[in-house]
Amino acid sequence: MKTIVISPVKLPAFPRLPTGSLTRQGEIAFEVVRAWELGRAARQSLAVQATLSVGAASGGGFFRVGLGVLDADDVGALADAVSGMAKAAAAPEPAGVEGVEMDFHGGSLRIGVIRIRGDAIAYVQAGQIPILLFRPAWEVPNTVFLPVSELPALTAIIVELAAKIRALRGG
Repeated sequence: MKTIVISPVKLPAFPRLPTGSLTRQGEIAFEVVRAWELGRAARQSLAVQATLSVGAASGGGFFRVGLGVLDADDVGALADAVSGMAKAAAAPEPAGVEGVEMDFHGGSLRIGVIRIRGDAIAYVQAGQIPILLFRPAWEVPNTVFLPVSELPALTAIIVELAAKIRALRGG
């Protein structure tokens, strides 16, 4: 299991959120999981599971806010996408553009970056696919926000998971 710990961050000025809203400390735990039909172990399926957790209000550890699964065949594309988002978020914002959103979604997992008027924030969401696809990131309760500076570390974890999947497949 690979985990990235997230410090509280100030959110950009999203619509319908109070200015200066802060997120809570959290963590994202990734692991490769395997499944097969009972009695048919030769028909294995591999996937990456992401568990999103945030700090409890009482200060007593973390509680889970979302669980997402991504098919193993899509993990390489996810690593490329997150790496590309990190580069795009670090680039200067084009003149006259007020907001840009980039994301990758597969299975029940969505990772993206939002830039609004010069501020950028990354997010990871897990859960029901219709909610992830049809609601703005800041309106989905099972979202963990992180600074864009954490995207290279996130990419490294995803690359490690892809390597583990290749090893489990024997190649």
